[in-house]
Amino acid sequence: MSKIHINDLPTELLVNIFQHLSIESLSLIEETCSRWSQIIIENFYKKHLLLQDYSVRKHYSAWDPGISPAAKTKQLFQMCQELPNNWLQGRYTSSGSHLVAEYGAGENGAVNSIVVFQNKIYLGIANGSVDVRDARNLEFMRTINHTPSLDEPTEYMRPCELALHGNTLAVLGADRSRVRLYNAVTDEMVGEIGTQFGRVYNIAISNKMLVLLSRWTIFYWKIDSMHPERVRGEFMGSMLDFEPDDNFENWLEAHEVAVNTNWLVTRASRMRILEQGGMRITHFLNVRMISNSGYVGPVVRPSSSRLPDTVYETTCMALSEGTGNLLAVGWRVLEEGVMTIMDLKTGDRIHTIQSHHFLSSIQIPLKWEDDKLFLKIIPVRGAQRSDSDTDVDDFGVSLGYLDLADRRLKVIPGLVFNCSRDLIYLDRTTVYGVSTKLDRLDNDCSEETHIDLNIDLESYALLMSEEDNYCPVYIASLTVYDFWNVPEL
Repeated sequence: MSKIHINDLPTELLVNIFQHLSIESLSLIEETCSRWSQIIIENFYKKHLLLQDYSVRKHYSAWDPGISPAAKTKQLFQMCQELPNNWLQGRYTSSGSHLVAEYGAGENGAVNSIVVFQNKIYLGIANGSVDVRDARNLEFMRTINHTPSLDEPTEYMRPCELALHGNTLAVLGADRSRVRLYNAVTDEMVGEIGTQFGRVYNIAISNKMLVLLSRWTIFYWKIDSMHPERVRGEFMGSMLDFEPDDNFENWLEAHEVAVNTNWLVTRASRMRILEQGGMRITHFLNVRMISNSGYVGPVVRPSSSRLPDTVYETTCMALSEGTGNLLAVGWRVLEEGVMTIMDLKTGDRIHTIQSHHFLSSIQIPLKWEDDKLFLKIIPVRGAQRSDSDTDVDDFGVSLGYLDLADRRLKVIPGLVFNCSRDLIYLDRTTVYGVSTKLDRLDNDCSEETHIDLNIDLESYALLMSEEDNYCPVYIASLTVYDFWNVPEL
């Protein structure tokens, strides 16, 4: 009986065998022979690359037939090997600082939020409008959304908030009366949503749900974020996140929501009235499961939703994308900072980072990218500073990520932001940072039309002692850090 060589097997059977291997293992055997190379490239590399986030896909053409197999292999190597190493080693190119806003005291010109859709950057402005810029050259494209009228009550004016998923952009304007929905492909408004209770103070969006918070109540709509023309969707209902309780005063609201395909999580701080008099802030973390039909269930494990009384502050939370079950949340306990990752399915804490002194670095969760959790690290670690970091204050920010594969926190070398208030948005290949600072002091009534803030303190004090009034002018600058297009070693 003659022996059968593996290359005698039909292509369909080889594909069936290869599909049990990881993409990393396939890359090791791809050069075994030309036949294997062709099978692996066409049946596995192509599909794997086309499933990646747009931030990766935009860097290679859509598998034009003219692209050689060697080019396809190189693109996979760049994504699987070079890109992770660039993040680890802090290898990136910077766009430099680009001015995106300038405003005086009392003007609603501050940049409050940032999201990115394909090659467009959306900047939420304090007056409720949204500036759109080209992500490739940072040039201004257009402004969308309304600006509140001048007679809008000032107590209702809050920062403009943006939420993006799929092709749908949700904008919560400064007046908080409604959420406007836009097709991110065309920037056309497709509808707006409000609640019968009035002011909305937080929004979140997933592939199948839009969530609004108002008056401690959750409102949610079933949607398809890939089709903005239908995004107004079907109103599924509302529920109190917290039942009325005489032991709490709701006037000091702190209420945030995060949502993915399977979970809806709210984080809240409430003022509790103590029996002996006085008040104390109590923190809650409510976890709810979303059914296949789009309905939100009751709080899972309600007995553990209230955090211990030793927790005096919560920071931010990050919920893993898609069908993920991981939630990262940060809080402060006495003199310690704690960042915990929870498995929402079991309720277990699978990893915790503690800072054992109030002056230690604290980690604030930003965003999940696959099995990596990106975090702000405040203040900047000493090793991250350089002699050129003259503008970085004592509460500057470095960026890092926790890789669940080895449970180690890795700080991205050289990437430092001016202060903890800087806005940071990131995807698989790029970091976008918006920094705001006091630029100068203007005075139209004086020969000195403005003060350069680089003057010495004695001269500054002398000017401030004069009768002329100087108006502070702030600037917001945008910087892009590209981890894909880096110089060759």
